[in-house]
Parts: sequence; structure tokens; C-alpha cells
Amino acid sequence: MEILQPKLRFPEFRDNWYKLKVEGNFEVCMCKRIFANQTTTEGDVPFYKIGTLGNKADAFISRELYNEYKSKYKFPIKSDVLLTCSGTVGKTVIYDGNDSYFQDSNIVWLKNNEKKITNNFLYRLLNNINWSKLNSTTITRIYSSDLKNLSFSFPSFQEQTKIAEVLGSVDKQLELLNTKKEKLSLYKKGVMQQLFSQQLRFKDENENDYSEWEEKTLGEIGVIVSGLTYSPKDVVDDGLLVLRSSNIQNNKLSFNDNVFVNVKKYNPVKADDILICVRNGSKYLIGKNALITDNEHGFAFGAFMTIYRSNFNKYIFHWMQHSTYKEYVNKNLGATINSINSNDLKKFLIPFPSSEEQTKIANFLSAIDKQIETVETEITKTEVYKKGLLQQMFV
Repeated sequence: MEILQPKLRFPEFRDNWYKLKVEGNFEVCMCKRIFANQTTTEGDVPFYKIGTLGNKADAFISRELYNEYKSKYKFPIKSDVLLTCSGTVGKTVIYDGNDSYFQDSNIVWLKNNEKKITNNFLYRLLNNINWSKLNSTTITRIYSSDLKNLSFSFPSFQEQTKIAEVLGSVDKQLELLNTKKEKLSLYKKGVMQQLFSQQLRFKDENENDYSEWEEKTLGEIGVIVSGLTYSPKDVVDDGLLVLRSSNIQNNKLSFNDNVFVNVKKYNPVKADDILICVRNGSKYLIGKNALITDNEHGFAFGAFMTIYRSNFNKYIFHWMQHSTYKEYVNKNLGATINSINSNDLKKFLIPFPSSEEQTKIANFLSAIDKQIETVETEITKTEVYKKGLLQQMFV
């Protein structure tokens, strides 16, 4: 007999775990199909798709249609575990029982009588599956046959409950941290709006007002530096790092997707430069930027990127996170190619306070960023801790 026991276990539990195949014990269910012409942007009953499950619905169906389909066709009951089978595959949500409807084959649930596995524990089991390894191909969709071939290992009800309680407490901590991050981000957004509209002003050390703000173009107070054009033959496994759009994540440099080249002449980035994406296949990425820190200088940057160099970049960088900058970018996008050119970028108008007030604004907003980064670090640590628990508490 196969021994099924997890690496990490509560001392009061010693019995072997059981194994159960989905086929023959669960039914793979889905709602009846809803067509696009049956949905509206506002309405009575939220209609969730793979992109909105677990978040805010962006489509609705009528109360009449909902009542008809709920009574005639398969429909989840409260606590059933909903699972996305396309797009971001494997996302799970416990149905809260509120009036809602779900996109047919893209969102399914396993009908479970809970005689052997509770829905709460089933939710944890589904969360712990590596969906990319269901078969030899890259998973872009989970089919009913994939689900039917799954087998679950599970313990007694008492141990299921204990495991779910522990993981639930970790999830609660993650929820609190994410809420804190969201509140800090909203606070920063509100403060930025007040600062750059001058509704909120700093005073000097004598409690006097600073001088009136001016309005300047980026071209007046800084320079544009063009990126490196390189060919496929220049790409090497180990060489000079070329910063590209994918190296900017959340207004900071990220080094998870790197390209290296073997070239001799290039313009290196310097500390306090602002790296800007000025051309990309996606128009939504145009304008995203990062401030180069002291330990990130010396890299090259690609031709679809631009460096903005100025003595006032610590302030300008924060302005580039404001809605006004994003509006300028959208207004100046190329008609046929997703890009902004250097001449247009130089014409962007920026509210320009005195150097002393700039420093206070930059320091104030940077302090909020630091708080957000601290929370993000806690979120990452908690997610790693949770992943470790999942790996050790399940068979």
C-alpha cells in the first residue's frame, strides 16, 4: 500500500492520507452559455468572465435571464469552488452564494457532496496544482478530460479543517497587507493630485511660502538621450546588459528578462536618469518609466527606450507618475506606430516649483513609496511562506 503522508504535519494526526480520482467522484459543471448580445455594461446580475472572476464584474445580465437559467440549468451552490480554465488557468474562487452568473466552459466547478473532501479543502487542493504540468504541452486551457484525470490526496475531516484554518490565517494576513498597500497607493495618488495642482504647498523652514511655480517644458530643463540599435548577431549569453521595456516593472528596474550584447559604443545610463519606454507593440506600455538608482548605472538601453537626463529628475520622476504626464503621452502617440518621438517629449509642460520645494515634494512622495515597498516586501515574504506550507502540508 502506498504511504501517503505530508512532510509537515500536526502531531495529533498520524493516519495515512487517502487518494481519490475526480472521475467517478466529482462532476465537472459549468453554467449555460451567455452570448455577448445578452450582456450589458450595467444591470441586475453580475456576469463574471475569466478576467473578472474574483474581482469586479464589467458585464451584467437581466434578472429574468438569470432566474430562468438558474432554474433550468446547472448552477453552483454556496461554497462551490469556481475554477478558470482559460486565460489565467487555475485561478480559484469560493462562490459566496450571491446572485452572479459565470462564463460557461471558461469557468467550471467540481460538484462535490463533501462526504470525503470539504469544499474549503478542495479549494486548497486546486490552488496547489501546477496546471502547467498537466500534460506534455504548454497549458493554455484546462479541458474537462484534464480535470477528470486528476487525483486528490486527502486526510480526515479533522485534519482537513486544521490545514484549512492555518492556510486561511495566512490568506487573511495577505489580504490585510494587500489592503494596506492599496490604501497607501490611493493616498499617494490623492496627495500627488493636490501637490501638482498646488492645492497643497510646502513652506520653508521659517513657515514662509516658497516662490510661485513656473511652467517649463522638459526640453528646457533636460536632455533626451537615444538608445542603442543592435542586431541579433550582437546578442550574447554574457555581455553588456541592454535595458528594454520588460526591465521596467512598477516604475523600478527588474532583471528577470534580460538581453546581453557585445558592443563597444553605447550611451550608458547614469544615476538619476529616467528610463522611458517610447516605442512598443502595446500602446499601454508607452511612457512607463523608472528612475535609475546609484547601483544601476552603466547599463545600455535599447532603441525603443529613451533616457531623460536633468538635474531635477528626483522631482520630475514623481510628476511622471501623475495623470497629466499620462495624458500627454496618450495625446502624442503616433498615428500608426505606438510611439512618442523625442521632439514631442521635449514639449511636455511640467509645473516647476523652486528647487527647495521640489526637494520637499520628492522626499515626501519617496517616503510614501518606501512605505509601499516595505508592504510589498512583507507580501512577498508571506507568499513565500505560504508556498512553503503548501509544498509541505500536502501530499
